[in-house]
Amino acid sequence: MLRYRRFAVAAALTALLVAASTGAFADVRALPALSLTTLDGAAVAREIVARPGRWLLVYLLPQSAACRALVGQLEPLSVSAGARIVVIAGPDAAQATALVQAHPALASATVLLDPSNVSFQVLGLKGVPMVFGMRDTAIQWTLGGTLTDARTVASILETWLR
Repeated sequence: MLRYRRFAVAAALTALLVAASTGAFADVRALPALSLTTLDGAAVAREIVARPGRWLLVYLLPQSAACRALVGQLEPLSVSAGARIVVIAGPDAAQATALVQAHPALASATVLLDPSNVSFQVLGLKGVPMVFGMRDTAIQWTLGGTLTDARTVASILETWLR
């Protein structure tokens, strides 16, 4: 019974990712204009944030336990696919810098700030963490909230970045 359930979950996730990767969902929307800066405070244009092909946009707050757990799942992916991971680490530069120092693998990802919380609002976030599966400048799918099944989350993120 447990094997069947795992198979069913895996099949459902695979179907979701296939549908998302083919653009089958009607709610696919463009990445809105975001008000972001580097950790040094330099403004970043949307064109600089977007990556070609499939990539992840992750909005988190370093002080959140759920966000820190997600960062732990992003670390191994950052080693192989860091150029395709963009992390918006909330408004506080000191906390974001401490996060990168505590998780050195994130150095290969792009870590940005939302100093005025405008991007939080523009993206329509209700909470954190939030992961956006992106294709070029289009939001294909989202995954948010407290993510309790670490293996499933890791599988979703890895599969999208393949």
